[in-house]
Amino acid sequence: MSAVAERAAPYLRPNQVEQLVGEKAAIEGMLQAPEYIRNQIQDKGSMLRQVRSIDSMLHKDAPPPLIESERDDAVRSEQELRDELTSGMPTQAEMRRAPPGAIDKLRTWETRNKAKILRWKNLRLRMHAAGMLDSIASATDVANLERYRPHGGAQELNMDNALVQAKGVFLPNGPIAARNVMSEEDRAAMLQRDAELAATVAKATVDRLLEIQATAPPPAKPGRAQ
Repeated sequence: MSAVAERAAPYLRPNQVEQLVGEKAAIEGMLQAPEYIRNQIQDKGSMLRQVRSIDSMLHKDAPPPLIESERDDAVRSEQELRDELTSGMPTQAEMRRAPPGAIDKLRTWETRNKAKILRWKNLRLRMHAAGMLDSIASATDVANLERYRPHGGAQELNMDNALVQAKGVFLPNGPIAARNVMSEEDRAAMLQRDAELAATVAKATVDRLLEIQATAPPPAKPGRAQ
């Protein structure tokens, strides 16, 4: 069993972490703006609470980078989990053409491997945070199991009565992303929605403050004593 610490909830994806960090920087930038701009902010307390909330989310849900003593074990565990997950995983052709039995095969695989999928995704996110996945072209693919969906194999279902016929179907040479293997946990989805909403509000506030800054006269310089 892996010695790498595990948890029962998904970590934030790299784009979610980046979004939260950017939102925090935007709010702090407004709070540190010149005084004649800060004076236009009606609820500084709310903005400070938002910064603390972002800090809390990042502290609890951003993937902590693997430390040096965890890395070798993490590499082994990631490979073992990936081998287990791709064994019996519906193939690309099964997902694309939907032969008889494909839906049951997918449901059985997802139910059997739900906990392993979460462990693999979290492990990959921690490896990425530690700079161990430089070969991944895009951060969105860090925890994407679709990259490893098998092309075929002895356990692939018979395609004779598939819903989608093979004629006229062309595939790229490399792996394709037909769809996510399963939806993200509700908590991660909620965090992402909250972050997107907060980012929209923060951007609107920044735009308004920039508009005020562009039109407001600079503070008057004190005159010399007569």
